[in-house]
Amino acid sequence: MDASKDEKKKGYTPSDSYLPLLKEVITMKNLKDLCIALAQSESEREVIDILKKWGYWDDSTAWGYYGDNENNFAVIGNQQSTPDSALVEKIINSVDAVLMRECLRRSIDPESNDAPPTIEDALEDFFDIRHGMLTNLLPRKRRELAENILLVATGKKSSPNYLIIDKGEGQTPKKMPETFLVSNKIE
Repeated sequence: MDASKDEKKKGYTPSDSYLPLLKEVITMKNLKDLCIALAQSESEREVIDILKKWGYWDDSTAWGYYGDNENNFAVIGNQQSTPDSALVEKIINSVDAVLMRECLRRSIDPESNDAPPTIEDALEDFFDIRHGMLTNLLPRKRRELAENILLVATGKKSSPNYLIIDKGEGQTPKKMPETFLVSNKIE
């Protein structure tokens, strides 16, 4: 039951005969292959096609409401209204994730009084950036720091895709409902 020649050309995808068993025998390699295929997608159509091939698109047990809230359209629709604002917000989130990582590396609860009170203090404490000003870094150190967050453009010039990759705190599957999937959390 090998994948078709077309499927092999595009990279690994399970053959249709394996789909009912896929979720029972999924391995880390399978999961990695799926994640890479999704990350390399250049369009909504490609994502849907991949999810269909892997047996997830039409499987209602694989999906839940965003934020566990069936009536969340108002919250989702109230996100950044312009692409540039949305992009800036994602980059700021990456900066936050890198600062959170540094707190966790030092066993500091980011919500505690032990955490630096401002971004400037965090930059000075964690990265030795005097007064939190990037201009106070030598170019080599600035480059090293910049490697923590990448902005990658792919696709066509008329319809680009942007990837923001950070070396931040990371997220486990168990934390996702409390982080990425929170739609209207009030503390």
